[in-house]
Amino acid sequence: MEVLLDLLVLITTMSIFLMNMDFRYSKRKMLIIFGGFGIVSFSAYFLLLQLGFERVTLSSLCFSIPSLILCFWTSKYRGARLVFTFAIIDLLGMVAVILGKCISIYFAYDMGITFVATSILLVLYFGVAYKFRKKYLEILRTVKQGWGYMSLAVITLYVFTFVLIGYPSPIYTRREYILTVLMYLLVVAVILKVIYEAAVNNIKIYNDEMEKNYLKIELELNQIYYDMAYKDGLSGVKNRNAFEEYICEIEKDSDREIVCISVDINNLKKVNDEMGHHAGDELIKKMGHLLEDVFNSEAQVFRIGGDEFIIMSENKEPRWCAEKFKKMDAYSEKIREEINMPFDFARGHSSGLAVHIREIIRSADVEMYAHKSQYKKCV
Repeated sequence: MEVLLDLLVLITTMSIFLMNMDFRYSKRKMLIIFGGFGIVSFSAYFLLLQLGFERVTLSSLCFSIPSLILCFWTSKYRGARLVFTFAIIDLLGMVAVILGKCISIYFAYDMGITFVATSILLVLYFGVAYKFRKKYLEILRTVKQGWGYMSLAVITLYVFTFVLIGYPSPIYTRREYILTVLMYLLVVAVILKVIYEAAVNNIKIYNDEMEKNYLKIELELNQIYYDMAYKDGLSGVKNRNAFEEYICEIEKDSDREIVCISVDINNLKKVNDEMGHHAGDELIKKMGHLLEDVFNSEAQVFRIGGDEFIIMSENKEPRWCAEKFKKMDAYSEKIREEINMPFDFARGHSSGLAVHIREIIRSADVEMYAHKSQYKKCV
C-alpha cells in the first residue's frame, strides 16, 4: 500500500509540474519522456526497496533528485524559476502526505485510511493546481526578478518539511505533536501565500508598465499616421489633406473672422532647372521653416502645392499681417545669407467671415499673384 501511495504521489507531482511549466519540446514528446521516467524510476525504487533500502532515502534517490535533473533538461527555464516551481510542487505533495498520515493517527494508523486520505488530498491538490495553472504560467512568464529569493525560501521550507518526514521518529506520527505539525503547515501556507501575493503584485506592476508603454507606442503610432496623412514630408508643415479638412470644418462656423495669407516661392522652376531638384527642395524646406517660426502657434500653415503655401488664422487685428510680413522679410534675409542660391517669395492676404472662406482665399491669391508680377517686372 505504501509503495502504491508513493507511485500516486510521483504521478500527481509530475503531472502538476507538466501543467505548470513551459518546455523545450512538444506535449507529446514530454508525455513520453516523463512516462518513461516514471516507469524506470519506480522500477528502480521497487527493486531497491526489496533489497532493504529505507523508503524515505529511496524517494530522494529514485524520484526527487532524478526528476529535478530531468526537469532541468526539458524545461524552457533553467534558472531559479525552475528550482522554485519544482520545489514548491514537491513541497505541496509532501504536505498532502503528512496530512494524510496525521489523519490516520485517529484511526490507529490504519494504512487504508492513510491511503484514502492522502489520495483525496492529492486529488484536491491536482484540482487546485489545474485551476490556477494559467495564473501561475502568467507569473512564470512575466515575473523576471525575485525568483532567487523565492526559491531560497521554498527550499528552506522543503528541507524543514522533509525533516518532519525523514526524521527517525517523525513527529507527525505521534498524537501529542499533531497540533505542532498543523501549526507548522499553517506557517508554510502563510509563507506560500505571501510569495504568491508578491508574484501577483509584480505582475500587476509589470502589466501597468506594459500598458503605459503600449499607450505610449499607440500615441506615437497615431502621431506617425497623422503625419503621414496630414503633414507635408518635405516642408514640415500641414499638407493639402489637412487644408481641405480645415476649410470644411471652419465653414461650419460662419461668424468667425478669418485671415488668409497666400505665399508662393519665386523662381522655383528656374532653380529646379538650373541647379537641380535637390536645390528646389531645399528652398521649399526653408520656406516651411520660415513660416513655422514666424507664425508659430498663431496660425495654421499649409503647403497646398509645389511652391504654394497658405496661412490661416482667426480674429486678428489688421496690423497683424503687416507685422508678420516684416518678420518674414527679416527671416528671408538670414536664409539668403545661409544658402548660395536665390530665395524670395510673393505674398498676399485677405480677411472676412468664415462663410466666405473660399472667396477670402481667392482674394489672397489674387493679391499674391499681383505681388509676384511686380517682382518679375523688377527682375
